[in-house]
Amino acid sequence: MKQQVDFYKLLQVDSSRSIADMAMDAVGNDVNYFREVFRLAATEKPPLCWRAARVVDLCSEKHPFLMYRFLPDAVDLLVNTSNSSLKRIFTRILIRYIPVVDEDLLGIVTDYAFSKAENTGEPVAVRAFALDMLEQVGIRVPELQDEVRLFMQNLSEQEDGNVARKAGKMSTGKLKFG
Repeated sequence: MKQQVDFYKLLQVDSSRSIADMAMDAVGNDVNYFREVFRLAATEKPPLCWRAARVVDLCSEKHPFLMYRFLPDAVDLLVNTSNSSLKRIFTRILIRYIPVVDEDLLGIVTDYAFSKAENTGEPVAVRAFALDMLEQVGIRVPELQDEVRLFMQNLSEQEDGNVARKAGKMSTGKLKFG
């Protein structure tokens, strides 16, 4: 039998990669442990929620199936949080799941991605990941490819900075959907 892990206590230690890796290893492919870490990401205050979200990211990257049953909760957290670190981490996580989310969730994350990508009040990382999310939406829904490309072109022409440069590169043929 697996020894019970106190993820709350473990993640209070610090934000180092070694602690995140220890937590990820402890979760392994155990959905109950993953649920506990996800709960910490969704309910705790910073910095613990950030640390737990990082573990959710690492675990879902290593064992993608762990995240499937939590996709509705992850989307809900993403669209309802005001915490820029959680937005960044959960946008990054959900990019990997665009090919498998159901139609309702796809619509929600698509609206979210358009909204965050164009919002100059959002941190650059959130906006950049929103562009990546839109690229994945374009792959999943070919009918939206022209709209995504045009959106990125307009964004690159209306702004300066890293997000505009990324949008410009993506709109001029660097998009994965052509």
